[in-house]
Amino acid sequence: MILGIDPGMASLGYSVLTLDGELVNAGVIRTEKINKKQKNFHAVSSDVERLRYILRALKRVLADHEIKLMAIEMPSFHPKFAKQVVRQISLVWGAMVGLSEEIRCPIVQVSPQEARKNLLGKSQGSKEDLQKALCGKLKHASYFAEKFPATQREHLFDACAVAFAAINSEMAMVLAR
Repeated sequence: MILGIDPGMASLGYSVLTLDGELVNAGVIRTEKINKKQKNFHAVSSDVERLRYILRALKRVLADHEIKLMAIEMPSFHPKFAKQVVRQISLVWGAMVGLSEEIRCPIVQVSPQEARKNLLGKSQGSKEDLQKALCGKLKHASYFAEKFPATQREHLFDACAVAFAAINSEMAMVLAR
């Protein structure tokens, strides 16, 4: 099975797909935001606690599925992103690499453009186009998405998109043999 990840500190999307492309689990792990009035050393402590929460939640997902491959969306940072967002996504990426080492599972990095091209046939497209394509290709995508507020669903769909794109990766093809 493939674990798809849309990395984020406040909202991390995940999906579990079979190597045949069947969606068997998906969700969004939410963590509490840092109080902006806190000093930097408190913010770091809070980030560590948030990462621990994310890892514990993912390990509960992993307990139910035999993950053979992790597909993680590569970060693409807009110049206007706050440094804190870049730092937090980097921390989440580091935690995901550690998790992959712990479960002895390779990682495939998938760019947002690769995920769109795989689903839409072009590297550009709206979030709505991507979600519609996923609902057409993944039988249970709508079922899992409906469990979350509309504002959180994009994280779930992004995780589904990277996992779906990873099905065609060399690593997935080797694992499928």
